[in-house]
Amino acid sequence: FLALSMKDEHKKSAMKTEYFDPRKRKLLNRLMVEMGVFTEIGHAPPTRKKHFIQMVDKGQTDLFKFIVMEIVSHSLEDIRKYMLSG
Repeated sequence: FLALSMKDEHKKSAMKTEYFDPRKRKLLNRLMVEMGVFTEIGHAPPTRKKHFIQMVDKGQTDLFKFIVMEIVSHSLEDIRKYMLSG
C-alpha cells in the first residue's frame, strides 16, 4: 500500500499489512521476521546498510499488523500488471 505522512503531505512511504488473528499467532509471522531483519540492518554500520531501505514505523491494531518503510519504486504488483498487459 502507499502510505502518506500526516505531518508532510509530500512524503510517501510503502506499507505492508498482515491480518492479525490471535488464535493463529504462530502462523502469521511474516511481518515479525521482516521487522527482525529491519532491526538487524538498523544496528549495522552505515557502510553495510547503504543498499537497504529504512523502516519508518511499525505497529498493530486489533485486526492488522503493519510495517511502514521507505518507498523506492513501483510495487511488485504494479510491475506484474505492467508486464502482463504488454
